[in-house]
Amino acid sequence: MDVSDKYVNMCRKALEVQDYYKGHTVELGDFYWHRNNGIGVIGNEDLFNRPFIVFWLSRLDQLIDMLEGNFKLPSTKLMFFSMWDEGSGAWSKCGCETLEQLFLVCIMWVQYKKKWDKVGEKWTTIDFVERGGIVSV
Repeated sequence: MDVSDKYVNMCRKALEVQDYYKGHTVELGDFYWHRNNGIGVIGNEDLFNRPFIVFWLSRLDQLIDMLEGNFKLPSTKLMFFSMWDEGSGAWSKCGCETLEQLFLVCIMWVQYKKKWDKVGEKWTTIDFVERGGIVSV
């Protein structure tokens, strides 16, 4: 599980992904950011402490579930798998250091037409011209 500052910031600012959790049933093993304690993992005692959770940190399996619906489109499958094919160089193009970051970038790109602006450290809307290829995040 990626708990780097970069991923925490990406999750915090991915408001569309955070909305996914509004209807999500809390499960043991869910990661979150707690306003007093920082990163936490849901255990039995945490199930009652939910009001203090500020935002969720998506695990890789949760990110895969969120993206799964878009795999019906062959072009989306091709784009995604070409991104994480090490020979393509896309890892360096998108600035992803972990699979969690890569899947979050894909979700924001495919479902919400946004990319990670590493300079401004925020999600920005993708210009029409950029949608045809992978751009730096």
